[in-house]
Amino acid sequence: MKPDYLQSDCLIATKRLAKRLSDLSPEEIGDFFNTAVLVQGLLEEFYGVSASNVTVQDGKEAGQTVAHVHCHILPRREGDFSFTDKIYHELRKHDSAPVDTNRRPLEEMISEAQKYREMLKSKAR
Repeated sequence: MKPDYLQSDCLIATKRLAKRLSDLSPEEIGDFFNTAVLVQGLLEEFYGVSASNVTVQDGKEAGQTVAHVHCHILPRREGDFSFTDKIYHELRKHDSAPVDTNRRPLEEMISEAQKYREMLKSKAR
């Protein structure tokens, strides 16, 4: 079982459906990566870590299993996986699993999202 903070892989997706990064406008690319940086900082603060994997699988051969540009942000701690690149295997398993498999309860995810939202609101003040 992964440590609790690893259950909180956060997915960032573009608002407009686009299969590849190259399908995005320069403004959309900026929004996408600026949002990823903001969320990465929030997750690192929330989980008390100082490192993250920020992963975009851009195309099938790169491991993309969902045909919509997205990135995963996963807070990391030393020793959380037996070897660093095992995370990519875990992400592929997660993305290709049927919707009802290995999912946390919806209520848990809603509660977590509310905590993140409160942190974002407090930073905006």
